[in-house]
Amino acid sequence: MTVRLWDVDSGQPITTLAKHTELVYGVAWSPDGKMLASGSYDRTVRLWDVASQGERASLPHPDSVADLAWSPDGKTLAVASGDQVTLWEVATGEQIAVWTGHTDDVVDVAFRPDGTMLASGSRDMTVRLWDIQSRQCVAVLTGHESWVMDVAWSPDGTKLASASKDGTVRLWDVGKAQEMAVLPGPEDEEPLSVAWSPDGKMLASGSSYRRIRLWQLKSVQFGGRQEDAILTGHQGWVNSLAFSPNGELLASGGDDRTVRLWDIGSGELVEWY
Repeated sequence: MTVRLWDVDSGQPITTLAKHTELVYGVAWSPDGKMLASGSYDRTVRLWDVASQGERASLPHPDSVADLAWSPDGKTLAVASGDQVTLWEVATGEQIAVWTGHTDDVVDVAFRPDGTMLASGSRDMTVRLWDIQSRQCVAVLTGHESWVMDVAWSPDGTKLASASKDGTVRLWDVGKAQEMAVLPGPEDEEPLSVAWSPDGKMLASGSSYRRIRLWQLKSVQFGGRQEDAILTGHQGWVNSLAFSPNGELLASGGDDRTVRLWDIGSGELVEWY
């Protein structure tokens, strides 16, 4: 029910933001770092002013909030709630669009790096691509055989990765709306999170096996690819991943209530919180 802000250098908590009345399931920084958005099972998204640590707005939803994402320009917030995707204008707190089409809960949303499209992954086993200007669904990506848990755009916005409980990470050509490759894991391993390195040459996936896989992507067509490393240490599902801006570190969040920082070059654990 709370959001904690941490000092990365010291590893110490800075403050606790406490307004939500149920489990907080997602947080996202605004692109300029001045605001934080948090989504909760209490059916609200709350916007926080980081400098004052005060609440700027509370945005109500008809169902629990599973995920949220800022547009690259920081003007729009996309929210996954129930089987819908809602767009909010941050400056006014006004709802500007409600997208329907998924037939089960939307689990994850992600803006394309240029802000022109949004991807949504759902328990209905599909990924939908939405055009921001026309506010229409322009493609439905099918192939997964279970819930889609996470979606992530490549840095150049031409490709999309999706992680699913069917045991695979799939790579998609966005322009063609076609599957490019399937990265399988061991039997019974369920990928839950996925992230691209800033240079687009590596993909990280976290799973129910309590580990992280690093994939080296050898060609644009992904004809050559290999699993480069496996990072172990978490004692629970790995639900969240993020590379540092320089690509040298990977942060992972797990059900074991820890955040871990990994050195990509050595594969070693640097710190955990």
